[in-house]
Amino acid sequence: MDSLEQIHAAAPPPAGEVGEQVELALPARGYVSLARTVTTALAARVGLTVEEIEEVRIAVDEACALLIPRVPEGGRLLCRYELADGRLTVTTSAECRTTEPLPEDSFSWLVLTTLAEKVQTGRTADQAYIRWSKSRATEGDA
Repeated sequence: MDSLEQIHAAAPPPAGEVGEQVELALPARGYVSLARTVTTALAARVGLTVEEIEEVRIAVDEACALLIPRVPEGGRLLCRYELADGRLTVTTSAECRTTEPLPEDSFSWLVLTTLAEKVQTGRTADQAYIRWSKSRATEGDA
């Protein structure tokens, strides 16, 4: 079982909420802009508004910012995107040098939890992950 499968098993999506899946592996340093670009394209694909797309672009950046300081030199970030009708779920993970929990008192955490829904963090034997989602607003939410 690869690391994304381990993380997916540790933090499965709610039943009935998985549609298409996209995976992206990238060097942890210097390529976060690629994660932002893929995230915004997929957010548009599930029908998020322009404002919501900007929020997910920032959210994935903050999730990466929480993981990158813990990634060993030359390490990689792994992103799994789950697309469902009107919802994008993102799991960002990486092999980490430390077993310490991700800081929930940082600015990045505050921004991420403000912009995203259902933010959760966790670990497998050698990986840390952050999983969050964003749903398209309904007319009653406006």
